[in-house]
Amino acid sequence: MSRKIWYEFGKMLPKSTKTAKNAMQKTDLSWFVEHKKIQVVDGLEVPGKVAVVRSDNGIVLGIVNSTYKSIQNTNVFSFLDNFVQTGNATYHAAGIIGNGEKIWLLLKMNDDITLPSSDVVQKFILFSNAHDGRGGIGAYFIPLRQKSQTLLNIAFGKRVKQGIQMRHVGKVEQRIHEARKIFNLANDFYKFFDSSILKFYRSDFKQRKVDLFLSTCFENYSLDSTRTQNTLKKIRVFYEKEIEIYPSSENSAWAWFNAVVDFIDYERLSKGKDSFERRSNHLESLFWGSALLLKQKAWDSISSLIKL
Repeated sequence: MSRKIWYEFGKMLPKSTKTAKNAMQKTDLSWFVEHKKIQVVDGLEVPGKVAVVRSDNGIVLGIVNSTYKSIQNTNVFSFLDNFVQTGNATYHAAGIIGNGEKIWLLLKMNDDITLPSSDVVQKFILFSNAHDGRGGIGAYFIPLRQKSQTLLNIAFGKRVKQGIQMRHVGKVEQRIHEARKIFNLANDFYKFFDSSILKFYRSDFKQRKVDLFLSTCFENYSLDSTRTQNTLKKIRVFYEKEIEIYPSSENSAWAWFNAVVDFIDYERLSKGKDSFERRSNHLESLFWGSALLLKQKAWDSISSLIKL
């Protein structure tokens, strides 16, 4: 992922950060939300609905049912503190989507995956909380390639879960129990991911498979269009850069998969009325949207071609 997006919508945290509350304070996320009644222009109150409003700037983040329970930023991720304080993970970064409709916290597990080419993939868990009513607390396993800072957040179908959703209800003790479950799932995910990318790296992925792979990734596009041809050219450029950095990855499924990922993270644009909205939409797309789905399609295509 582009470092510019991290710095625009989030901040890195010092390794000394030991509590989620402190993480929120250090990343300017210690503001709280409040529920306010909604009225139409003539003053009539809208029944059963309230606006979720940021306390610091008055921005409306969403319209929700009046029974909706918001969890404040400084409290929502506190159930993770024990795992950080016992050395199982580190608070790494935190930020927002849009104006704060969603907040996110990135937790780094304290061991990495290193391929024979010395290509390092770091193990992260992305936690998010929605203030606009679109879901509760989410946890997603996101491998982050250290050198390129690209996201490799894919799923393995029904075999290994890529994340988990937690409801807004429940005491902290219940969420701590959920956290243990999340870390167990994360260990399963990364064990499978480690063995899979090693097979990607060791695979023989010559031109015929490359052509099949790219045509599958972009089968919903007009392959003869100038736009699609320019996209494919850019991906091939990214592939050349890959093997310059990691020569032993030449003609491997790993190099071609990462060429597509590099294109998605750095070149594929999201729509929006201005630069800020486009970049915010891009970050959301990388975490949960169409960019994630395209990476999944690339992963599934290669997995099929090399019979993973």
